[in-house]
Amino acid sequence: MFAVIQGHNLPNHLNGYLSRFLSEVDAGLYVGVLSRAVMENLWEKCQSVDLAGSLTLIHPQYDAEQGFRIRTTGKQRRPVVDLDGLFLSARGLIEDVRFADPLDEADAIIPDEVLEDFCPESE
Repeated sequence: MFAVIQGHNLPNHLNGYLSRFLSEVDAGLYVGVLSRAVMENLWEKCQSVDLAGSLTLIHPQYDAEQGFRIRTTGKQRRPVVDLDGLFLSARGLIEDVRFADPLDEADAIIPDEVLEDFCPESE
Protein backbone atom coordinates (compact mmCIF):
# COMPACT_ATOMS: atom_id res chain seq x y z
CA MET A 1 0.00 0.00 0.00
CA PHE A 2 1.12 3.54 -0.73
CA ALA A 3 2.08 5.62 2.31
CA VAL A 4 3.07 9.24 2.83
CA ILE A 5 4.71 10.54 6.01
CA GLN A 6 5.31 14.23 6.64
CA GLY A 7 7.61 15.06 9.53
CA HIS A 8 8.63 18.33 11.15
CA ASN A 9 11.51 18.83 13.58
CA LEU A 10 12.39 15.13 13.74
CA PRO A 11 15.45 13.67 15.47
CA ASN A 12 18.18 12.49 13.07
CA HIS A 13 17.79 8.85 14.07
CA LEU A 14 14.09 8.91 13.11
CA ASN A 15 14.87 10.51 9.74
CA GLY A 16 17.35 7.70 9.12
CA TYR A 17 14.89 5.04 10.24
CA LEU A 18 12.15 6.36 7.95
CA SER A 19 14.65 6.48 5.05
CA ARG A 20 15.18 2.71 5.37
CA PHE A 21 11.61 2.05 4.27
CA LEU A 22 10.53 5.16 2.35
CA SER A 23 12.07 7.64 -0.10
CA GLU A 24 12.60 11.16 1.20
CA VAL A 25 11.43 13.28 -1.76
CA ASP A 26 11.67 16.61 0.08
CA ALA A 27 12.85 17.64 3.54
CA GLY A 28 10.70 15.63 5.95
CA LEU A 29 8.40 14.20 3.23
CA TYR A 30 8.60 10.42 2.83
CA VAL A 31 6.72 8.30 0.28
CA GLY A 32 6.73 4.63 -0.62
CA VAL A 33 4.91 1.35 -0.97
CA LEU A 34 4.78 -0.83 2.16
CA SER A 35 2.91 -3.88 3.32
CA ARG A 36 0.29 -3.17 5.99
CA ALA A 37 2.38 -5.00 8.62
CA VAL A 38 5.52 -2.97 7.84
CA MET A 39 3.52 0.27 7.87
CA GLU A 40 1.94 -0.56 11.25
CA ASN A 41 5.32 -1.47 12.77
CA LEU A 42 6.90 1.67 11.32
CA TRP A 43 4.12 3.84 12.77
CA GLU A 44 4.42 2.16 16.19
CA LYS A 45 8.15 2.98 16.16
CA CYS A 46 7.40 6.60 15.20
CA GLN A 47 4.90 6.93 18.05
CA SER A 48 7.38 5.56 20.58
CA VAL A 49 9.91 8.35 19.87
CA ASP A 50 9.81 11.46 22.07
CA LEU A 51 9.08 14.13 19.45
CA ALA A 52 9.67 17.86 19.69
CA GLY A 53 7.91 18.15 16.32
CA SER A 54 5.16 16.25 14.55
CA LEU A 55 4.49 13.36 12.19
CA THR A 56 1.54 12.79 9.88
CA LEU A 57 0.88 9.47 8.13
CA ILE A 58 -1.56 9.22 5.22
CA HIS A 59 -2.41 5.79 3.84
CA PRO A 60 -5.27 4.06 1.96
CA GLN A 61 -8.27 2.86 3.95
CA TYR A 62 -10.85 1.66 1.47
CA ASP A 63 -13.70 1.29 3.96
CA ALA A 64 -13.34 4.96 4.96
CA GLU A 65 -15.53 7.63 3.39
CA GLN A 66 -12.56 9.46 1.86
CA GLY A 67 -10.64 6.32 0.90
CA PHE A 68 -7.71 7.18 3.15
CA ARG A 69 -6.79 7.61 6.81
CA ILE A 70 -4.77 10.34 8.48
CA ARG A 71 -2.80 9.51 11.61
CA THR A 72 -0.85 12.08 13.58
CA THR A 73 1.54 12.15 16.50
CA GLY A 74 3.46 14.93 18.20
CA LYS A 75 2.56 18.60 18.36
CA GLN A 76 0.30 19.37 15.40
CA ARG A 77 -0.25 22.90 14.10
CA ARG A 78 -3.51 21.74 12.54
CA PRO A 79 -5.00 18.83 14.44
CA VAL A 80 -7.14 16.32 12.54
CA VAL A 81 -10.83 16.35 13.48
CA ASP A 82 -13.20 13.44 12.83
CA LEU A 83 -16.56 14.81 11.67
CA ASP A 84 -18.83 11.80 11.08
CA GLY A 85 -16.11 9.81 9.35
CA LEU A 86 -14.58 12.71 7.41
CA PHE A 87 -11.13 13.63 8.61
CA LEU A 88 -10.55 17.36 8.33
CA SER A 89 -7.69 19.59 9.34
CA ALA A 90 -8.70 22.15 11.98
CA ARG A 91 -7.74 25.71 11.11
CA GLY A 92 -7.78 28.85 13.20
CA LEU A 93 -8.29 29.14 16.92
CA ILE A 94 -10.48 26.35 18.18
CA GLU A 95 -10.65 25.84 21.93
CA ASP A 96 -12.40 23.20 24.01
CA VAL A 97 -12.41 20.66 21.20
CA ARG A 98 -11.61 17.01 21.81
CA PHE A 99 -9.88 15.77 18.70
CA ALA A 100 -10.51 12.17 17.83
CA ASP A 101 -7.74 9.78 16.99
CA PRO A 102 -8.54 8.79 13.40
CA LEU A 103 -8.34 5.09 14.24
CA ASP A 104 -10.66 5.34 17.23
CA GLU A 105 -14.39 5.14 16.71
CA ALA A 106 -14.97 8.12 19.02
CA ASP A 107 -16.52 11.24 17.51
CA ALA A 108 -15.06 14.69 17.98
CA ILE A 109 -17.00 17.01 20.24
CA ILE A 110 -17.23 20.42 18.58
CA PRO A 111 -18.52 23.50 20.44
CA ASP A 112 -21.66 25.12 18.97
CA GLU A 113 -19.78 28.34 18.17
CA VAL A 114 -17.36 26.43 15.96
CA LEU A 115 -20.09 24.42 14.24
CA GLU A 116 -21.95 27.63 13.36
CA ASP A 117 -18.92 28.70 11.31
CA PHE A 118 -19.05 25.43 9.35
CA CYS A 119 -22.82 24.89 9.21
CA PRO A 120 -24.80 28.13 9.52
CA GLU A 121 -28.49 27.44 10.07
CA SER A 122 -30.80 28.71 7.37
CA GLU A 123 -33.97 30.47 8.45
